[in-house]
Amino acid sequence: MSKGKIVNIEWSPDNNYNFTEETFSKSKRGWMIQEAKLAAEEGYDTIIAICLIDGLLNPSPEFFPIESQVLKEECEKVGIKNVIFLSGHGGTYFPKPLAFDKILFTDYTLRFTYNTYKDQIDNNLLSKYKPLGKYLFLGGVPSRLNRIGLAYKLYQNNILKDETAIWTFFKPWNSDEEEKCRSFLPDVDEGDYKEFLNYAERRVDDLFENSKHFFSDWSEVDGFWHDIVGQEWAKHPALIDSSIFDKTSLSLISEGPNYWVYSNNYDFITEKFWRSVFHRHPFLFAGDTGQFLYMKKLGFKTFEEYFKNPDYYLLENEHDRIEAIVENLKGFIKQEKKYANNIEKDVEHNFQLAVKYAHEQEDLIQNLQKEYNLSDDQVNYYFYQKGYANLIIKPPLYVGIKPEA
Repeated sequence: MSKGKIVNIEWSPDNNYNFTEETFSKSKRGWMIQEAKLAAEEGYDTIIAICLIDGLLNPSPEFFPIESQVLKEECEKVGIKNVIFLSGHGGTYFPKPLAFDKILFTDYTLRFTYNTYKDQIDNNLLSKYKPLGKYLFLGGVPSRLNRIGLAYKLYQNNILKDETAIWTFFKPWNSDEEEKCRSFLPDVDEGDYKEFLNYAERRVDDLFENSKHFFSDWSEVDGFWHDIVGQEWAKHPALIDSSIFDKTSLSLISEGPNYWVYSNNYDFITEKFWRSVFHRHPFLFAGDTGQFLYMKKLGFKTFEEYFKNPDYYLLENEHDRIEAIVENLKGFIKQEKKYANNIEKDVEHNFQLAVKYAHEQEDLIQNLQKEYNLSDDQVNYYFYQKGYANLIIKPPLYVGIKPEA
């Protein structure tokens, strides 16, 4: 019988190390060799190498194939028969061959979002859809056009108000964020800009508020990126009080971008999408066209037939897309009840489909555990948490390869 060990190979550099991309890859190869040796010494014959946070979206096409080859070769040297790679994000694309014996994918953002609301989902405690003519807009890091730019358009059109919305918006908290945010609204004079920021600033809890400085220009941060593991947001990034979904009937989803220069792959979605689906919300999507098409590919209803401009997601210019989103939202607020019966069926379809995908994940995890005799402790630690804190790991210090001085 095989005996498997889960090894998290998703090390990330911190600002207390002076890594270049090349030296960090060299160090990772050393750490992978060490992990293979440790696994062999502990009696394992299979390594399940995981990258659950960023998965295959982040690794470099130049260096990751080499890293995978180094891990495979070391495993063969020390008697480890199988090297399986499990990606938790961006599982449909990688530009170069990898040396793993098998590559698997399971959406980790779905995983921790489902874990967060599992009791409510399993016990049917999340509310059914009701046409309330009120939308939910949850912002995070503001320095994106689909955050501050969209929020300003909503404000301009007088629909960023309590009668029509529940929202969160975080004012820029340092000079780096301020510069980026200001660049998205160059034609707004300073007085109006500050008035907008003061009006729009709002939050529904303190989870992101207490962690936001980790998403910053590091020259102004007192601390290191890996310290975020001690923050409640890292432990519960999907958690928001379900009552704000109960009081609204449409989610305006401002999805995160593909941050990485290595890939134009947008076949991924995050907790912002999964959370709205589990709460039976229709949605307007403020994100990349590729992400919208990926939702369709997965079989989800995307609600464009209920909007004035149903092809809004195909507009290539993001400014034009935001204009169309605002017009669609204004029309939906007025006419939602007209489409309520069909929307109710569509959101229930999406809810059931998301639960189906979550259950298929459960089958994958249980099959891996059974096939490779994975311990309960490993499986619980990596797959039954409600966030990222268990996955953010510092570069290990036990390897002799040092970063450049």
